[in-house]
Parts: sequence; structure tokens; C-alpha cells
Amino acid sequence: MAGRGTVIEKPGEREAAWRGVTMEQKAIQDAVNAKSVSAGSYEMLRCDLVCPRPDGGASSFPLSDMFVELSIFEDLYSNVLRGSITLRDSGGNLESLPIIGEESLRIIAHTTGTDSLSPSTSGKSQVIDNKFRVVSISNITEEKDRVKVYTLDFISPEYVLNLSKKVQRSFPNNGEQGMPISDMIEEIYNQYLMKDTGAVDKFFKVEETQGLQKIAISNMTPFGAINFLSSRALSKINPDGSLFFFYETLTDGFRFESAETLMHDQEPRANYVYTPQNIGESPGTSLYVAENPEQVSTFDVLSNMTTGMYNSRLITHDIVRMKYSVLNFNYIPQTKSFLSVEYDDDAMEDIPITETNPDAGVGDPLWPKHQTHSFINDKFKHLEMESELGNRISTDELDAAKTPQKKFNPSVVKMFPTNNKHDIIFNQSAGGITREGGFGEPNIKSNQVEKWMLQRPAQLQMLSNIRIRFTVAGDTTRHVGDVINFDMPSHVTGDGDQFYRGKYLVTQVRHRFGEGVFKTEMELAKDSFNTRLDMQAKKPHVGANVEGSSAIVDGKVKMIDGRVIGGF
Repeated sequence: MAGRGTVIEKPGEREAAWRGVTMEQKAIQDAVNAKSVSAGSYEMLRCDLVCPRPDGGASSFPLSDMFVELSIFEDLYSNVLRGSITLRDSGGNLESLPIIGEESLRIIAHTTGTDSLSPSTSGKSQVIDNKFRVVSISNITEEKDRVKVYTLDFISPEYVLNLSKKVQRSFPNNGEQGMPISDMIEEIYNQYLMKDTGAVDKFFKVEETQGLQKIAISNMTPFGAINFLSSRALSKINPDGSLFFFYETLTDGFRFESAETLMHDQEPRANYVYTPQNIGESPGTSLYVAENPEQVSTFDVLSNMTTGMYNSRLITHDIVRMKYSVLNFNYIPQTKSFLSVEYDDDAMEDIPITETNPDAGVGDPLWPKHQTHSFINDKFKHLEMESELGNRISTDELDAAKTPQKKFNPSVVKMFPTNNKHDIIFNQSAGGITREGGFGEPNIKSNQVEKWMLQRPAQLQMLSNIRIRFTVAGDTTRHVGDVINFDMPSHVTGDGDQFYRGKYLVTQVRHRFGEGVFKTEMELAKDSFNTRLDMQAKKPHVGANVEGSSAIVDGKVKMIDGRVIGGF
């Protein structure tokens, strides 16, 4: 795809304000330089307050001569855009218009120079063109006689519409085949959020999910229903994880995408550095210089433990089959066997002994044979990968994450009903129980709880450890969900911080338009180090899903008692 080019290095010029650029970045720089403008300048083509009229129409009132500062927020963890505009009012508009909370705000703006870029260059639009709903007024002060300063808070109109509607229906609406969660979300968006918003036409990008589901939604707001469905969604492209985001960008509408697709299936869109700008440097270069980078957080062991990032357990109960299952999640991959040391009295020395780990893919003789005991290791696609291994942010010996091999004691235990494999066992059309007098039910759909209940909170917590924040010259081409490179400086070497440089996911963006200034503030997160720790396994551990004495080893399915066991 255009705009996702490789990074071009400039060896020996690290002190320069840019070290490497993508095709998108170079195109933006060239466009800005061609217009001979300063980085951070912008064009506000329209900033109007749209007020309702008594006849049912609306009139626009320009705010370009009144606004002191305009801030617009994108947030990966929020469904909609929010913002505020501070106005200096010397004409009594607060009373004469009047402003009473029924107004809309129309904004059209862009980074100077980027209007010459076609959307295909970057894969995303360059120009902000949105209509927002004014929802409150605050900070009203009398600056001087007959001059008031106040702030209008605004939000995407879909959010106001969302609060006035409730979703009460089942999916699918008719028929019995079930439907993917991505189709359910698209139906909710089209049916409840597209109508009567009065907003500028918006795109809606939906990543396809795997599996067919039957789900009933009862008395939820549209966004509440979408968030509920998102929490159970599994990507068809990257099925190992279960972290979907439903969010809105300033230029490209709403998007429903998984974290792994965002982080792993796109090249970095820009390369930011922290370095003073050299005298005589071209103006466009400073678009990618980070000002005052702040490390918001680097690790939080206690939160990692209490959220189940390091280890967790799911106990599911199948009321139809009258059995329960135990599924253990490990951040530090567990192996099938481990080495312990016992003291030999006769030899008067420690003797290494290889023992079997019953929780890691080998049948436990004390475990009831009619139950299921399984485990899963962290095999998500991370921002920083070495082959198929993610560069975890802990060593293999972290006491908070490493559990006793013989007895798994997770910090988080969850319980949930399951209908795992019912679509095979009780499905008449699948050759299950079809003998005369037997029981069968067509079109059963599994809730797949084993694939998302432990995985989603673990992935969320992984993204909350390493977070940084910095400001750059205003840039309307930057959005949440982008992957960028940040060359964090090092106080030890001249090559950048070995752990915290590299790829980051943009999770928050704030565009701040002021009087003669335009800044873009970003918060970034990453779920893995740039460099693999020495005390960390260099090869993948053997993963296993277990039922009785069955296992999956090195990706090969074993046959036990004539049955193929493939996990969940």
C-alpha cells in the first residue's frame, strides 16, 4: 500500500532532526517545504458555530476571530472524538445568539502543505472535516469590561444519539446460521448511529472476525452493545489475541480493528527523534522532532499481577455435559518438563532431577479423566518480535510471574459457563448424536470463552506498562492506531535506548490550535522491549492444549484414543 514504505536511514547523521522517513513522511515534508511555511502552521478553512433558527433551519456564525484555543482529542480507548474551544467574546454572543447547548460546531482544518497530498499517499485522509455537538459551557470569566472568555465543550454527534437509543434484539435477526461479530457491529452502527446524526458523512472500517455467533443484546446503548461485542471478538487475520478497539479518527470516521492487526500488520508511518533542530534546517524536518518526551510509565508489577497479565486461570462449567474445565494462562511460557535440584544425603551434594510438569501438556494421574486441564502461553503478535517470539518486558525468572511448576497458583481466577464443542457433539448435521432416540440440536454456536476471557485483559495490561508522551509540530496526518518509530535517546550509548526505542502504537492524539501556533500532543504505548532480555528464552516454549493425556506439541496434533484433540 502506498505510504507504507521502508525506513530510509541516513548513517552518521543522528544529530540531525530526522534519522529515517517513510514514504508518507517524505511526501509530507516535500509538500510543506514546497509551500515555504513553518512547521506547525495550519489553515483553518472553517470554524463555525451552527445555531438552530425558529423556523427549523440553522444559521452559521464564524468563530475564527473569536477563538483563543481549539483542542480536539482522539483516543484509542474511546468510541468518539471530544474537544473544547475557548472563545474571547466581545460582542455578547453568549446572550444574543444565544448559546444554550443546542448548537453544533463545524471545523475544517489541515496542516499547511498537506492538502497537496492525495489520500492514497498515506492511506488516510489529511484534512479534518467534522461536525460536532456542543454539550456544555465552562470557565466563564470576565476578562475586562464587555469581554467574556469561556470554553465550549463538544463531542461527536453520534454519542448524543447513542444515549437516546437502546439496542434490544438478537443476532442473527432471523434464521439459525449465526453471524460474525463484525457483521453484528456493522448492523448496529448502520441501524442506530447512521440515521439522523446530521454529521458529515463518515467512513466505517470493519476488520472481519472469526466464527459465527448467536448473541442477544438487551437494553444496551449502541456503543455499549458494540463494546460488549468487541470484548468477545476474535480476529480472522490474527486469531491468537482478543483485543479489539472501536474508535473514531478525525479524518477517517469510525474503525473496528484488533490490536494485533494495528501493531503487527503495518509498517511504521513516521520516525520521531528527540534532538535540537540544527540551524538552517528545512522547516518540514521539525515535523518529526519530539519536544519534551515524558516517560509516563515503564512497568507496574502490582497491576500486572492483579489484572492477570502474568498468569490467570479460567474455570468453565458445561452444565449440559456435566463437566468443568480449567484453563491456565502464562505470560512466561511454561514447558513440559523442568529441572529441579534435590540434596542427596549419600553423595552430600545437590543432584539435578528432571520432573514432569502436570500443568504443561502431560496427563496428571490425579486429575479426573472426564475433565479437561489445559494451558495457553503468551503467543500474541507484539510490536517488537524476534522471529515468532515477542520481546517480553520481564525475564523468565520474575518472581511475580513465575509460578511453581507442580502447582499453578494464579493471581486471578475467573469462572464462566461454556458450550465448548457443543457444535460438534450435539449438532445433528455434523454427525454427532444422530441415532434414533438420541439428542441433537442444529446450528449450535460456541461462545468461545476459552479464547477471549483471559487473553483480552492480559493484552490490555501489556499495553499499559510502557507509555510515553511528547509534543510535535502540528500534524493532521497523525492518528490513533498508527504505528510510529521513536528514537528515544540513551544516556549509556549513542544508538538510542536499547529497550525503549523502536515501535510504538499511538493511543492518544490531541491537536491544539492556538493563536499563531499548532501543536500535536501524542501518547504512545508499546507491549514489548526493542531488545530481548538476556534472561529470556531464545526459542519458543512448547505449547499444549490438553484433554486427558492428549497434547499438541510443536504444532503437531497428537492422536489419543483414536481422537484428534485440537484444543479450543
